[in-house]
Amino acid sequence: MDQFDVAVKTHNDAHFALSASPHDSVGMLEIVLGGRQNTRSWISSGKMGEPVVSVPTPGILSWDEFRSFWISWKGGIIQVGYGVHPSNDSIILQWAGFFAGQVQHIGFSTGWGSVGEFKIWRKEDSDDNHNEAFTLGVPHNMVPGSERATAFMIGDVMGPTLNNLDKLLRLPFGCGEQNMIHFAPNVFVLKYLQKTRQLTPEVENEATNYLLQGYQRQLTYKRQDGSYSAFGERDSSGSMW
Repeated sequence: MDQFDVAVKTHNDAHFALSASPHDSVGMLEIVLGGRQNTRSWISSGKMGEPVVSVPTPGILSWDEFRSFWISWKGGIIQVGYGVHPSNDSIILQWAGFFAGQVQHIGFSTGWGSVGEFKIWRKEDSDDNHNEAFTLGVPHNMVPGSERATAFMIGDVMGPTLNNLDKLLRLPFGCGEQNMIHFAPNVFVLKYLQKTRQLTPEVENEATNYLLQGYQRQLTYKRQDGSYSAFGERDSSGSMW
């Protein structure tokens, strides 16, 4: 990969980073579109570094509509232009002297005091797509330039849970109702991991042990008529459910 296109909707200050590291570094390049209240754009070396090239671009960004741009670093030449298809006619910024192999990560954000929306892939090129607008609230007393944010993308709304199912395993406890509430997830997790062939001996032993103890505890709330209740015979009635 040596280029990408992006659509931006913001008042001003759309920032893009080209870096060898997932973190801010001295060697990264920062591209700013619509800086200085949407009047100027530039490329700088390092975050908030001195511009190596800068051009006037009044009104380049808009809060009313998405504006599309492309960024390329082919052959060590950084180019930024309008639209989604690189061409010499649409170039806004250009700077030579960058090693293309340094680009392993791409970052994007709005500038200090600005909010915006980014579309980082093209809808027409994807059969399955999703657009989500989000706003990151930053405290007013934060030191400018010190803010950080991390975003993760998953393929399923249940992704975080399914990737950490073993964290749902726990020893049942409490009254008859509480015991069952803590008992049930162990059953569901064990069955899911078995069906998907992800069950390890360690997790199986842990889940089975919790199920045995939870089942034995539930029997202590069984009434003489075969029903169960929160506190067994101390309650006035029970339930088969």
